[in-house]
Amino acid sequence: MKRFLALAAVSFAAAILAAPAAADSPTVLRDVQLMQVVQNPTACGDFGVIWRINITADVYTFFNSDGIRTRQVVHIKEDNTIENTVTGLTLREGPDSLIQTTYFQENGLTVDRIVAVGLQARVGNDLRDVGRVVLLPLGGGRFDLVFAAGQHPAREAADGGTLADALPAFCGVLS
Repeated sequence: MKRFLALAAVSFAAAILAAPAAADSPTVLRDVQLMQVVQNPTACGDFGVIWRINITADVYTFFNSDGIRTRQVVHIKEDNTIENTVTGLTLREGPDSLIQTTYFQENGLTVDRIVAVGLQARVGNDLRDVGRVVLLPLGGGRFDLVFAAGQHPAREAADGGTLADALPAFCGVLS
């Protein structure tokens, strides 16, 4: 029994010594407010769409033991509107709630990928963009949708493009 305990103690000590240095606690920004307007006057052919996005977020930024940013986890709540530019019909898009994790390359500056999980867009029961997606940056605000689980009409419409490319996903509910 003593031999077993000694072996367990050595294994435990080796595991602790081999573990990487612990990183500092994440930095936290609470109740970050962001308002963005995305629009396209011809998104639906005969009419355009204006998407007013109102975000409240808690942002957790994680660093490695060298102080280099490794990821950022953002708890997002949105309450938005979409508008038909010809008729003026305005619908509530949301409330939405999701978690978006941005992973950074080794330099801590360049985005490697973005993973979003949760309700990402909703107009009543007529349109829902919900589940998990993985996006790779293409530059210029464009993203490649490389994985999707669940319904993602808005994300699929914007695949390879920008957020403005998602606007045609709202044409059916605004016509």
